[in-house]
Amino acid sequence: DVQYTYIDCRVTGAEADTLIRHCREEINSDDKVLVGFTIGDIWISPFTYQKGEKKGQPGASLKGRLLYISMLRINGETVFRALPKDTAESASSDIDMDRSEPA
Repeated sequence: DVQYTYIDCRVTGAEADTLIRHCREEINSDDKVLVGFTIGDIWISPFTYQKGEKKGQPGASLKGRLLYISMLRINGETVFRALPKDTAESASSDIDMDRSEPA
């Protein structure tokens, strides 16, 4: 069963930032983007709804720092998979994606 949880993330990992920037067009389109990731420093940010049927009611959003991306799929095609931790430490830090450069 699929569950959706919305988390407002600031991308702070250098490799994660590069991957997100590389796939920006797909993320902002109707493409299906699936990401395996690690988030750190999760916190709750309270707010008050400003409009809609919940106007004036309290709410909360989850926030965190996106640190690491382990896998990235676009429309069912795996375009990035991180090396296992022990292999990744000895490999170069270059990102190898099976995709063309962004437009």
